[in-house]
Amino acid sequence: KQSVYKSILGDFIGHEDPADAVLRILKHQTNLTGKANFLTIKGSLRDDREPHNVTFYFIIEVDAECFVTKSEQMLKMNQDGSIETVLSEQSAIDQRINPSWAWWYNVTELPNWLTESERIQFENENPVSKEYDLVEIAFEHSHVFPLARKWLENQKNFVIPIVNIIKQPLNRGNSALTTDIIVIRKRKDNNKNEIALIERGNLPFKGRKAFPGGFVNYKEEPSHGALRELMEETHLSGSVENIHLLEYKGSIERDPRQHTVTCVYVLKADPTSFANFSADDDAADARWYDLNEVFSWPDFGGKEADEEFNPLTVDLKKRNFAFDHAIILQDFRKWWEKEGESNAWFVEA
Repeated sequence: KQSVYKSILGDFIGHEDPADAVLRILKHQTNLTGKANFLTIKGSLRDDREPHNVTFYFIIEVDAECFVTKSEQMLKMNQDGSIETVLSEQSAIDQRINPSWAWWYNVTELPNWLTESERIQFENENPVSKEYDLVEIAFEHSHVFPLARKWLENQKNFVIPIVNIIKQPLNRGNSALTTDIIVIRKRKDNNKNEIALIERGNLPFKGRKAFPGGFVNYKEEPSHGALRELMEETHLSGSVENIHLLEYKGSIERDPRQHTVTCVYVLKADPTSFANFSADDDAADARWYDLNEVFSWPDFGGKEADEEFNPLTVDLKKRNFAFDHAIILQDFRKWWEKEGESNAWFVEA
């Protein structure tokens, strides 16, 4: 048995989209390549002795060619298609980002993968498994296993590699983390959906429309940061129990100041705070806008929303929205029509 903790493959991101970063890290740490599927974000304070980290979790659909036996990769495929130990003692360019050992683990060895009743049944059916302890997982990584299992239930040919914990990672000038929050109210008098938008009071994009939001503070969970920024800029309030993570955006072109990655949330706001709705902090104005009318703005081609239209093709001087918020709103509309409105992610007022 190994005395060290294990962790999911991962490292700090540089000035890059998290999806690009996870594929780069995967390649560096294991020589595997594949497709990154976004799973979730975790940002709780994990260790008072370490810097506050916010982690983007992905599930990797590994390219089939990675499973062809290659001496330099130490991959072994059995006749039944199962995979055994990979990457034994690979040579590392930088030991801090290329661990010496990486192993495949059966998911039944992972904490939180099986429910308590499932584990009891598994151990009764597989007595030899009682001789082994569950794999000890670093940080809060084991907390995402139930979510990963749910995501994988209808998937095939996925693998989950785990590697030794990486200590003292390189400082690469990390990206800044921000939040944006979308609040919808449905008017009782005309049944129209309205969205809360601010007008930016500062550069960049001063005078442009934007979602309430801003930078996440040190040792602050992103969803808490989103609620804080919403209160500071609009006096609207809500709770983490009524917040939904819609997506993240991390294009290197999205913010001219520095590379930022934003967590985009949808909030079912507290209706008692609507009476206080007004601009504050670095917001010059805050208003409710008819959601359908917003999609007639020049950012979307000046007509009824076309899901295929690219807002970035609009001349910068003609855009109403700051940053990449028009693209985010397009993504929101697809989610809204598919499940958001039917699941009542709005407040009647």
